[in-house]
Amino acid sequence: MFHRFKITLVALVVATAPLGAQQVPCTPVASFGLLAAATFGGTAIPNHAVAQSTCGGHTIGLTATGRYSSPQPTNDGVKNFYAALGYDSNPPGYYAEWNMDFYTDGAANSVFAIHLPTGSLVPVIPLIGDNQDSWNIAMFFMGLDPNVARAFDFEVDEYTDLSFQTKIQSVDITVNAGSQVVATPEPATFGLLGTGLLGIGFAARRRKQQII
Repeated sequence: MFHRFKITLVALVVATAPLGAQQVPCTPVASFGLLAAATFGGTAIPNHAVAQSTCGGHTIGLTATGRYSSPQPTNDGVKNFYAALGYDSNPPGYYAEWNMDFYTDGAANSVFAIHLPTGSLVPVIPLIGDNQDSWNIAMFFMGLDPNVARAFDFEVDEYTDLSFQTKIQSVDITVNAGSQVVATPEPATFGLLGTGLLGIGFAARRRKQQII
């Protein structure tokens, strides 16, 4: 049975206009896939399965990745990820095998207020200038057990200003820890599979005719 915890990352665009409700200047476009600009603050962190939103030339994104050599979480191609339970071996018996990774391209003028789930050691962490990173649920400010089946909801919100009254765009994912599933094949994979099966059938039929 999963226990659901909510984690919300709020990206704030620091505006020079007076506080108050602002008109959203664009229409957000949601997508899932490669986010080439994202490094998530590290090297070789996968960025090909990212839930993202783009509005007014600004992009925000969320994904879940395996920590170091741990297995990569699978996904449904929309926003749901499935990760293994247990502890990563580096260091042993501490970090979860997967990380949550977030991205926004507003590094120079953005502020993040990270709301952590009930049970975290620190409920809210404001960050300035940290536009992308890779976090683990066992880090000191969360302190959550990586070996208990849970569903974690993550969300990144961008607002017009510090009043929090007008949201520009939002993106969210759910990481189901302890529920590992096989990813849905891409359409191209189905095409290759069909071609292969046709080839096998043709070869078998030709062989039968030769025997007869």
